[in-house]
Formats: sequence, C-alpha cells, structure tokens
Amino acid sequence: MKLISNRSIPVVILAIFYLVGFIGFHFDISRSLFIFLTPFTLLATFTFLILYHNQYTPGFLIASIIIIITGYFIEVVGVNTGIIFGDYVYGSTLGFKLLKTPLIIGINWLLLSYSCYLIIKPSTFPKFSKPFLAAYLMLAYDIVLEHVAIKFDMWSWESNSIPFQNYIAWFVISFIFQLVMTFFDKNFSNVMAFPLFVIQFLFFLLINISFYLF
Repeated sequence: MKLISNRSIPVVILAIFYLVGFIGFHFDISRSLFIFLTPFTLLATFTFLILYHNQYTPGFLIASIIIIITGYFIEVVGVNTGIIFGDYVYGSTLGFKLLKTPLIIGINWLLLSYSCYLIIKPSTFPKFSKPFLAAYLMLAYDIVLEHVAIKFDMWSWESNSIPFQNYIAWFVISFIFQLVMTFFDKNFSNVMAFPLFVIQFLFFLLINISFYLF
C-alpha cells in the first residue's frame, strides 16, 4: 500500500526546487551551494518517489536491495579499475565516498532503474522488448547527464573524453537491472515515476543547452 495518494504537491515542490537549482547553477555566488545540495536533492527525490510506491512487498525490497548494492559495487570496480566504464574518478559533489565511490550512487541506480521500468511498463510494446526500451531510456538519461556531471564535479574522465565503452556498459547494466525489476514485479506501480523522471531529465537537458549557448 502506498503511503501517499496525492502527487500534485510534491511534483510542484520538486519542479520549483529543480527550477531554483537550474537558476542557481548559473551564478558564481550560488553555484557552490547548489553543488553542495546535490546529494540531498537526490535523496529527497528518491524519498518522494518511494513514498508513492503502491505495494511494499518482499519482492520490491529484494529488488531494491539488489540494485542498490550491485550498482554501488559495479561503480567501485569501475572507478578503481577502469575496466567497466573506462577511466574516471568521482569528484566531491555526490557526497561521502567509500572505496572512491559515493555511497549515494547505488540509490541513484535504483531511482533510475525503477522510474524507467515503470514508465515503459504500461506501454503496448511486446513484453520481451520492455527491458530493452527501459534500458535505452536510462542510456538517454546518462547521455544528457554526462557533460553536466563533468562540469559540476560529479565525476571526470581521463583526458576529458567520455569513452564509448561507458555507454555500452551503461546499457548492459541498465538492461540487467530492468530484468531484476521484471522478475520481482508483483504489480508495481507509482504515479510519481513519470513526472519525476521528466523533471530530472529536463533539468539536465536545459543545463546542457544553456551552458552550450551562453
């Protein structure tokens, strides 16, 4: 059973917060504050999302734990070896790091996997194609995010070049996490998944456009 039934207020709050963040990132006087707030914003976004989940079943908890822990340790291996995504390092923006990896990164993998799964789930596409489509949606998100992440010290790449290997790995891992969601899904639904994803996607897209133009 979901904890909250009305999504209007949190959607408006999140939209306003991200709009303020979009503006704040463009001014030197406020940029450092909003960079500092980044991990807290991710946690708040994740909290809003989870509060609207319809059924807190053991399957949902197991799927969430698998994705959070696996996502985190994939990043640990990736950042310490370079064999998964390529050679990269995390900056300070995403908060406390353990093994050179922000602890919040596992939650971010769940947030994206869960949101994209629920966006694609009600579509009329064949069932076998939905994990692929959700993985492509996650990949599109990463493509939009990458340059913003570099600019605001979330992470950086060797030689400032994003390797194609990163996108291949993102798709493969995203696809695996979609299979996890599919396996454990016992009628999952969440009215916040779509608006929350759109708000985040537009936020990063508009930052990319504005910094490119100005």
